[in-house]
Amino acid sequence: MPGKEILIRPAIRAIGHLFEAEDESQAWPDLHDAIREARKACQATGAMPDLRLLAGLVAHGRESAVPAGVTSSGRTHLGRRS
Repeated sequence: MPGKEILIRPAIRAIGHLFEAEDESQAWPDLHDAIREARKACQATGAMPDLRLLAGLVAHGRESAVPAGVTSSGRTHLGRRS
Protein backbone atom coordinates (compact mmCIF):
# COMPACT_ATOMS: atom_id res chain seq x y z
CA MET A 1 0.00 0.00 0.00
CA PRO A 2 2.05 2.98 -1.26
CA GLY A 3 -0.03 5.64 0.53
CA LYS A 4 0.65 4.13 3.94
CA GLU A 5 4.39 3.91 3.20
CA ILE A 6 4.49 7.65 2.51
CA LEU A 7 3.04 8.31 5.97
CA ILE A 8 5.38 5.90 7.76
CA ARG A 9 8.66 7.26 6.39
CA PRO A 10 8.46 10.69 8.10
CA ALA A 11 7.63 9.01 11.43
CA ILE A 12 10.64 6.71 11.11
CA ARG A 13 12.91 9.65 10.32
CA ALA A 14 11.46 11.65 13.22
CA ILE A 15 12.02 8.77 15.62
CA GLY A 16 15.65 8.49 14.48
CA HIS A 17 16.26 12.20 14.92
CA LEU A 18 14.53 12.23 18.30
CA PHE A 19 16.59 9.24 19.45
CA GLU A 20 19.81 11.06 18.50
CA ALA A 21 18.63 14.29 20.15
CA GLU A 22 17.67 12.35 23.26
CA ASP A 23 21.19 10.97 23.49
CA GLU A 24 22.81 14.36 22.91
CA SER A 25 20.62 16.19 25.44
CA GLN A 26 21.56 14.21 28.54
CA ALA A 27 23.27 17.22 30.10
CA TRP A 28 19.91 19.06 30.17
CA PRO A 29 17.53 16.79 32.15
CA ASP A 30 14.28 18.67 31.35
CA LEU A 31 15.03 18.75 27.64
CA HIS A 32 16.20 15.13 27.69
CA ASP A 33 12.98 13.97 29.38
CA ALA A 34 10.78 15.93 26.96
CA ILE A 35 12.59 14.54 23.92
CA ARG A 36 12.37 11.01 25.32
CA GLU A 37 8.62 11.34 25.89
CA ALA A 38 8.18 12.79 22.38
CA ARG A 39 10.12 9.89 20.86
CA LYS A 40 8.15 7.29 22.79
CA ALA A 41 4.84 8.88 21.77
CA CYS A 42 5.94 9.06 18.14
CA GLN A 43 6.92 5.38 18.23
CA ALA A 44 3.66 4.34 19.88
CA THR A 45 1.21 6.43 17.87
CA GLY A 46 3.06 7.86 14.89
CA ALA A 47 2.08 11.36 16.06
CA MET A 48 4.65 14.06 15.44
CA PRO A 49 5.94 15.82 18.57
CA ASP A 50 5.14 19.39 19.57
CA LEU A 51 8.22 20.98 18.03
CA ARG A 52 7.40 24.40 19.47
CA LEU A 53 7.52 22.95 22.98
CA LEU A 54 10.86 21.28 22.28
CA ALA A 55 12.22 24.46 20.68
CA GLY A 56 11.24 26.40 23.80
CA LEU A 57 13.13 23.93 25.97
CA VAL A 58 16.18 24.21 23.71
CA ALA A 59 16.05 28.01 23.97
CA HIS A 60 15.81 27.73 27.75
CA GLY A 61 18.80 25.37 27.76
CA ARG A 62 20.83 27.84 25.73
CA GLU A 63 20.10 30.50 28.31
CA SER A 64 21.45 28.24 31.04
CA ALA A 65 25.10 29.07 31.59
CA VAL A 66 26.32 25.49 31.93
CA PRO A 67 24.74 22.06 31.36
CA ALA A 68 24.38 19.67 34.30
CA GLY A 69 27.64 17.96 35.28
CA VAL A 70 29.90 20.59 33.67
CA THR A 71 31.67 23.31 35.63
CA SER A 72 31.92 26.91 34.48
CA SER A 73 35.47 26.14 33.30
CA GLY A 74 34.01 23.69 30.79
CA ARG A 75 35.16 20.61 32.67
CA THR A 76 32.88 17.77 33.69
CA HIS A 77 32.58 16.72 37.30
CA LEU A 78 35.26 14.11 36.47
CA GLY A 79 37.74 16.80 35.42
CA ARG A 80 37.48 16.13 31.67
CA ARG A 81 36.91 18.90 29.18
CA SER A 82 33.37 18.85 27.74
